[in-house]
Amino acid sequence: MSASVRPGGVLILDVREAAGSAARATGTPRTRTVDVSGRLPRVGPGTVLTFTSTTTWNQGLLHVHEEHRVTSSEGEQVATNDFRMRP
Repeated sequence: MSASVRPGGVLILDVREAAGSAARATGTPRTRTVDVSGRLPRVGPGTVLTFTSTTTWNQGLLHVHEEHRVTSSEGEQVATNDFRMRP
């Protein structure tokens, strides 16, 4: 596995049990909202981060859609990720 990582890099492994992962992958969005005001550099008052993850199970793979939404007095920024992974 060390050949997969650049010198000084980090390898993160996520090991999951397949039956439990399949049972939780219902397609129901899970959302968490956090007020990040003043917690990070250059983050002003009233800044809110909302993270939503929706996971489904198909042919032995977890299909994940993630959305990161930052809302502040300057407007809104949204980033999305879609990926598949084996449990």
